[in-house]
Amino acid sequence: DRACKNSCIFDAIEEVDGKLSIDPDKCSGCGVCIESCRLDKLAESKDIFPVLKEVRSEEKDVYALIAPAFVGQYENASPGQLRSALKAAGFKGMVEVAVFADILTLKEALEFDEHINSNDDFQLTSCCCPVWVSMIRNIYGELVPHMPGAVSPMIAAGRAVKKMHPDAVTVFIGPCLAKKKEAKEPDICDAIDVVLTFQETAMLFEAMGIAPQQMEEDASEHSSGAGRIYARTGGVSEAVVRTVEQLHPGRKIAVRPMQADGGKACKQMIE
Repeated sequence: DRACKNSCIFDAIEEVDGKLSIDPDKCSGCGVCIESCRLDKLAESKDIFPVLKEVRSEEKDVYALIAPAFVGQYENASPGQLRSALKAAGFKGMVEVAVFADILTLKEALEFDEHINSNDDFQLTSCCCPVWVSMIRNIYGELVPHMPGAVSPMIAAGRAVKKMHPDAVTVFIGPCLAKKKEAKEPDICDAIDVVLTFQETAMLFEAMGIAPQQMEEDASEHSSGAGRIYARTGGVSEAVVRTVEQLHPGRKIAVRPMQADGGKACKQMIE
Protein backbone atom coordinates (compact mmCIF):
# COMPACT_ATOMS: atom_id res chain seq x y z
CA ASP A 1 0.00 0.00 0.00
CA ARG A 2 1.53 3.32 -1.11
CA ALA A 3 -1.48 5.58 -0.51
CA CYS A 4 0.46 7.68 2.01
CA LYS A 5 3.33 8.23 -0.45
CA ASN A 6 0.96 9.14 -3.26
CA SER A 7 -0.90 11.62 -1.05
CA CYS A 8 2.15 13.81 -0.36
CA ILE A 9 2.41 16.84 -2.65
CA PHE A 10 5.91 17.55 -1.30
CA ASP A 11 7.37 14.14 -2.23
CA ALA A 12 8.54 13.86 1.38
CA ILE A 13 7.84 10.11 1.59
CA GLU A 14 10.61 8.13 -0.06
CA GLU A 15 11.02 4.42 -0.71
CA VAL A 16 14.44 2.92 0.01
CA ASP A 17 15.02 -0.84 -0.25
CA GLY A 18 11.30 -1.45 -0.21
CA LYS A 19 10.70 0.58 2.94
CA LEU A 20 9.03 3.98 3.21
CA SER A 21 10.56 6.81 5.19
CA ILE A 22 9.73 10.48 5.68
CA ASP A 23 12.27 13.16 4.81
CA PRO A 24 11.90 15.76 7.62
CA ASP A 25 13.41 18.49 5.43
CA LYS A 26 10.68 18.07 2.80
CA CYS A 27 7.78 17.31 5.14
CA SER A 28 5.42 20.22 5.92
CA GLY A 29 3.72 18.37 8.76
CA CYS A 30 0.29 18.69 7.14
CA GLY A 31 -0.88 15.23 8.23
CA VAL A 32 -2.47 14.23 4.91
CA CYS A 33 -0.38 11.05 4.87
CA ILE A 34 -1.84 10.05 8.26
CA GLU A 35 -5.37 10.35 6.90
CA SER A 36 -4.39 8.45 3.73
CA CYS A 37 -2.53 5.56 5.38
CA ARG A 38 -4.83 2.56 5.03
CA LEU A 39 -2.64 0.46 7.30
CA ASP A 40 -2.86 2.97 10.18
CA LYS A 41 0.91 2.89 10.66
CA LEU A 42 1.25 6.67 10.87
CA ALA A 43 0.17 8.77 13.84
CA GLU A 44 0.43 12.40 14.87
CA SER A 45 2.80 13.42 17.64
CA LYS A 46 1.16 14.14 21.00
CA ASP A 47 2.36 16.99 23.21
CA ILE A 48 -0.07 16.72 26.12
CA PHE A 49 2.48 15.55 28.69
CA PRO A 50 4.91 18.49 28.22
CA VAL A 51 1.96 20.88 28.68
CA LEU A 52 0.74 19.04 31.79
CA LYS A 53 4.22 19.32 33.25
CA GLU A 54 4.36 23.07 32.58
CA VAL A 55 0.89 23.95 33.91
CA ARG A 56 1.53 21.98 37.10
CA SER A 57 4.78 23.83 37.69
CA GLU A 58 4.61 27.05 39.69
CA GLU A 59 7.90 28.36 38.33
CA LYS A 60 6.58 29.78 35.05
CA ASP A 61 3.36 31.29 33.75
CA VAL A 62 1.83 29.30 30.89
CA TYR A 63 -0.34 31.14 28.35
CA ALA A 64 -2.78 29.50 25.94
CA LEU A 65 -2.73 31.14 22.51
CA ILE A 66 -5.85 29.92 20.81
CA ALA A 67 -6.45 29.90 17.04
CA PRO A 68 -9.37 31.78 15.43
CA ALA A 69 -11.08 28.45 14.67
CA PHE A 70 -11.74 27.71 18.35
CA VAL A 71 -15.35 28.94 18.34
CA GLY A 72 -17.68 25.96 18.69
CA GLN A 73 -14.90 23.40 19.12
CA TYR A 74 -15.73 22.37 22.69
CA GLU A 75 -19.40 21.38 22.84
CA ASN A 76 -20.52 24.94 22.11
CA ALA A 77 -18.64 26.43 25.05
CA SER A 78 -18.40 30.21 24.73
CA PRO A 79 -15.02 31.98 24.50
CA GLY A 80 -15.46 33.13 28.12
CA GLN A 81 -16.16 29.59 29.32
CA LEU A 82 -13.16 28.27 27.42
CA ARG A 83 -10.96 30.91 29.05
CA SER A 84 -12.22 29.78 32.46
CA ALA A 85 -11.57 26.14 31.56
CA LEU A 86 -7.99 26.85 30.51
CA LYS A 87 -7.35 28.78 33.72
CA ALA A 88 -8.81 25.87 35.70
CA ALA A 89 -6.34 23.61 33.87
CA GLY A 90 -3.47 25.75 35.11
CA PHE A 91 -2.95 28.30 32.34
CA LYS A 92 -2.26 31.87 33.40
CA GLY A 93 -4.53 33.21 30.68
CA MET A 94 -5.94 32.79 27.17
CA VAL A 95 -4.92 35.00 24.26
CA GLU A 96 -7.00 35.05 21.08
CA VAL A 97 -4.67 34.77 18.12
CA ALA A 98 -7.45 36.41 16.07
CA VAL A 99 -6.24 39.74 17.52
CA PHE A 100 -2.94 39.28 15.69
CA ALA A 101 -4.76 38.06 12.60
CA ASP A 102 -6.48 41.46 12.62
CA ILE A 103 -3.11 43.23 12.74
CA LEU A 104 -1.65 41.13 9.93
CA THR A 105 -4.82 41.58 7.87
CA LEU A 106 -4.32 45.35 8.05
CA LYS A 107 -0.68 44.91 6.99
CA GLU A 108 -1.69 42.76 4.02
CA ALA A 109 -4.48 45.17 3.06
CA LEU A 110 -2.03 48.09 3.04
CA GLU A 111 0.42 46.07 0.93
CA PHE A 112 -2.36 45.06 -1.43
CA ASP A 113 -3.47 48.68 -1.80
CA GLU A 114 0.11 49.79 -2.46
CA HIS A 115 1.22 47.14 -4.95
CA ILE A 116 -1.85 46.05 -6.90
CA ASN A 117 -1.99 48.57 -9.73
CA SER A 118 -3.20 46.58 -12.72
CA ASN A 119 -5.38 43.62 -13.63
CA ASP A 120 -2.25 41.48 -14.13
CA ASP A 121 -0.98 41.84 -10.55
CA PHE A 122 -1.79 39.37 -7.81
CA GLN A 123 -0.99 38.69 -4.19
CA LEU A 124 -0.88 35.33 -2.39
CA THR A 125 -2.49 36.14 0.93
CA SER A 126 -2.56 32.96 3.07
CA CYS A 127 0.65 33.69 4.95
CA CYS A 128 -0.84 32.06 8.07
CA CYS A 129 -0.87 28.52 6.60
CA PRO A 130 2.49 26.72 6.96
CA VAL A 131 1.54 24.13 4.31
CA TRP A 132 0.75 26.92 1.84
CA VAL A 133 4.04 28.68 2.62
CA SER A 134 5.99 25.42 2.24
CA MET A 135 4.31 24.74 -1.09
CA ILE A 136 5.16 28.16 -2.49
CA ARG A 137 8.76 28.05 -1.23
CA ASN A 138 9.54 24.48 -2.24
CA ILE A 139 7.49 23.97 -5.41
CA TYR A 140 6.74 27.44 -6.80
CA GLY A 141 9.74 29.49 -5.69
CA GLU A 142 9.21 32.04 -8.45
CA LEU A 143 5.99 33.13 -6.70
CA VAL A 144 7.66 33.99 -3.37
CA PRO A 145 7.84 37.74 -4.24
CA HIS A 146 4.03 37.76 -4.43
CA MET A 147 3.69 36.65 -0.80
CA PRO A 148 3.35 39.18 2.03
CA GLY A 149 6.51 39.37 4.12
CA ALA A 150 4.94 38.57 7.46
CA VAL A 151 4.96 35.82 10.06
CA SER A 152 1.73 33.98 10.86
CA PRO A 153 -0.65 35.26 13.55
CA MET A 154 0.51 32.36 15.76
CA ILE A 155 4.13 33.52 15.65
CA ALA A 156 3.15 37.17 16.10
CA ALA A 157 1.05 36.29 19.16
CA GLY A 158 3.82 34.17 20.67
CA ARG A 159 6.42 36.89 20.22
CA ALA A 160 4.11 39.50 21.76
CA VAL A 161 3.52 37.35 24.85
CA LYS A 162 7.26 36.63 25.15
CA LYS A 163 7.97 40.36 24.86
CA MET A 164 5.61 41.16 27.73
CA HIS A 165 6.47 38.07 29.79
CA PRO A 166 9.99 36.88 28.83
CA ASP A 167 9.85 33.79 31.06
CA ALA A 168 6.38 32.70 29.94
CA VAL A 169 5.62 29.36 28.31
CA THR A 170 3.50 29.80 25.18
CA VAL A 171 1.14 27.01 24.10
CA PHE A 172 -0.62 27.43 20.77
CA ILE A 173 -3.94 25.61 20.42
CA GLY A 174 -5.37 25.09 16.94
CA PRO A 175 -6.79 22.70 14.33
CA CYS A 176 -3.73 22.08 12.17
CA LEU A 177 -0.94 19.53 12.66
CA ALA A 178 1.38 21.59 10.47
CA LYS A 179 1.58 24.23 13.21
CA LYS A 180 3.73 21.80 15.22
CA LYS A 181 6.34 21.88 12.47
CA GLU A 182 6.02 25.64 11.93
CA ALA A 183 6.73 26.33 15.61
CA LYS A 184 10.08 24.54 15.26
CA GLU A 185 11.31 26.40 12.17
CA PRO A 186 14.78 27.81 13.01
CA ASP A 187 14.01 31.46 12.17
CA ILE A 188 10.76 31.63 14.19
CA CYS A 189 11.21 29.06 16.95
CA ASP A 190 11.48 31.86 19.55
CA ALA A 191 7.72 32.34 19.70
CA ILE A 192 5.87 29.11 20.56
CA ASP A 193 7.04 26.48 23.03
CA VAL A 194 4.37 23.80 22.48
CA VAL A 195 1.56 23.25 19.97
CA LEU A 196 -1.62 21.37 20.86
CA THR A 197 -4.44 20.46 18.50
CA PHE A 198 -8.04 21.04 19.55
CA GLN A 199 -8.33 17.26 20.01
CA GLU A 200 -5.32 17.16 22.33
CA THR A 201 -6.76 20.03 24.36
CA ALA A 202 -10.07 18.18 24.68
CA MET A 203 -8.12 15.17 25.97
CA LEU A 204 -6.38 17.47 28.46
CA PHE A 205 -9.74 18.75 29.73
CA GLU A 206 -11.07 15.19 29.97
CA ALA A 207 -8.01 14.01 31.93
CA MET A 208 -8.48 16.89 34.39
CA GLY A 209 -12.24 16.47 34.68
CA ILE A 210 -12.95 19.92 33.22
CA ALA A 211 -16.10 20.56 31.16
CA PRO A 212 -15.74 23.97 29.41
CA GLN A 213 -19.49 24.28 28.74
CA GLN A 214 -20.14 24.12 32.50
CA MET A 215 -17.65 26.83 33.44
CA GLU A 216 -18.51 30.41 34.38
CA GLU A 217 -17.90 33.20 31.89
CA ASP A 218 -14.54 34.95 31.91
CA ALA A 219 -15.13 37.40 29.11
CA SER A 220 -12.42 39.46 27.46
CA GLU A 221 -13.65 40.34 24.00
CA HIS A 222 -10.78 41.70 21.97
CA SER A 223 -10.98 40.46 18.40
CA SER A 224 -12.93 41.36 15.30
CA GLY A 225 -14.80 39.33 12.72
CA ALA A 226 -11.93 39.76 10.29
CA GLY A 227 -9.53 37.77 12.45
CA ARG A 228 -11.97 35.05 13.40
CA ILE A 229 -12.87 34.18 9.79
CA TYR A 230 -9.22 33.25 9.07
CA ALA A 231 -10.03 29.63 9.85
CA ARG A 232 -12.42 28.98 6.99
CA THR A 233 -11.59 28.42 3.32
CA GLY A 234 -10.97 31.81 1.71
CA GLY A 235 -11.13 33.53 5.08
CA VAL A 236 -7.80 35.33 4.78
CA SER A 237 -8.57 36.82 1.38
CA GLU A 238 -12.06 37.78 2.55
CA ALA A 239 -10.58 39.51 5.61
CA VAL A 240 -8.15 41.44 3.39
CA VAL A 241 -10.97 42.48 1.05
CA ARG A 242 -13.08 43.71 3.99
CA THR A 243 -10.17 45.72 5.36
CA VAL A 244 -9.30 47.25 1.98
CA GLU A 245 -12.93 48.37 1.68
CA GLN A 246 -12.75 49.92 5.17
CA LEU A 247 -9.60 51.79 4.17
CA HIS A 248 -11.37 53.24 1.11
CA PRO A 249 -15.12 53.45 1.81
CA GLY A 250 -17.13 54.10 -1.32
CA ARG A 251 -14.25 53.38 -3.69
CA LYS A 252 -14.66 50.43 -6.04
CA ILE A 253 -11.67 48.10 -5.75
CA ALA A 254 -11.20 45.19 -8.13
CA VAL A 255 -10.43 42.34 -5.77
CA ARG A 256 -11.07 38.91 -7.26
CA PRO A 257 -10.04 36.29 -4.70
CA MET A 258 -9.41 32.69 -5.78
CA GLN A 259 -9.85 30.02 -3.14
CA ALA A 260 -8.97 26.36 -2.68
CA ASP A 261 -9.33 23.91 0.19
CA GLY A 262 -6.46 21.49 0.86
CA GLY A 263 -2.94 21.08 -0.49
CA LYS A 264 -3.84 19.30 -3.72
CA ALA A 265 -6.59 21.79 -4.55
CA CYS A 266 -4.23 24.71 -3.87
CA LYS A 267 -1.64 23.16 -6.17
CA GLN A 268 -4.23 22.72 -8.91
CA MET A 269 -5.33 26.34 -8.49
CA ILE A 270 -1.76 27.61 -8.88
CA GLU A 271 -1.14 25.41 -11.90
